[in-house]
Amino acid sequence: MTLNVRSRPKPRWARFAGAIAALGSVLLGTVALPAEPAAAAATTICAILNADSNVWRYDGSGASWTRIAGAVRNLYSGGGGLFASAPDGSSIMHYLGSPFRWESIGGPGATWAVTGDTIYGLSPDSKGVWRWNGTPHNWTQVGGAANRLYGGSSGLYATTPDNLEVWRYQGAWQFTGKEPSPVASNYAVDGLGIWSSSGYRWKAAVGSWTLFSTAAYDRVYSGGFGSFGVIAGRLAVFDLNTGSPVGGRVPSGERPWDVAVTDEGLYIVPGAGGGVYKLDVPSGSWVKIASFEVFHIVACP
Repeated sequence: MTLNVRSRPKPRWARFAGAIAALGSVLLGTVALPAEPAAAAATTICAILNADSNVWRYDGSGASWTRIAGAVRNLYSGGGGLFASAPDGSSIMHYLGSPFRWESIGGPGATWAVTGDTIYGLSPDSKGVWRWNGTPHNWTQVGGAANRLYGGSSGLYATTPDNLEVWRYQGAWQFTGKEPSPVASNYAVDGLGIWSSSGYRWKAAVGSWTLFSTAAYDRVYSGGFGSFGVIAGRLAVFDLNTGSPVGGRVPSGERPWDVAVTDEGLYIVPGAGGGVYKLDVPSGSWVKIASFEVFHIVACP
């Protein structure tokens, strides 16, 4: 089977320079089911369990969960839907809205990022950025070499191979400007722009980086409910807009292992995968919704 590529836009990504190489076997797979429309709002979370790498979806109340997939390597989600990479990394799958209904939409990738309407993949050799066109195995190359991809409601962002610059893609590539040092270890995308774990924020309306915190964050996260960060050695989750902790001390007295932000709430996994907690907004405290050990959580439809 060969890659089905539609007309390729002329690259405007000067810093992701070089000719775009053909990827051959990249983003291939076998059609399982027809594609469905883009996912609705992210109202809950999905989790990969430590024990067997199966995927479970939180039902939204109490401690009720539903298993929706067998073993996966990782989960990726956003307005464009919920996606999972195969355990061996050989393919990317799209969730079709009910348990165990997934379709194969492409082959391997170095990393993936979901925006408000689709998913983007970085080729295994990190030399090409590809956009999924909405039907299985139908991708268009939109950029050259990159280090990491980050997606959200304001679009796709990518760091250059040297990890020193951030570019935004919305049909064409836009350089966000030179981010003040230090270089961020990761980013979080919201509807206005992108947050850097080094304490800077870029807004599309402003077009430049501004300092939002003198504290360096270990990881940052964003979603409809807000933007949050984790500081190394601190046992709390912090609101990036105010710098204040939310929910008080993390349960079990351990640092947050993982965080997920939906359109309606904030979820954490404390310690090394020890259970899942949701922020109870009225009380401002953490409520336990799962006791099983979790490897990763994401917002999902």
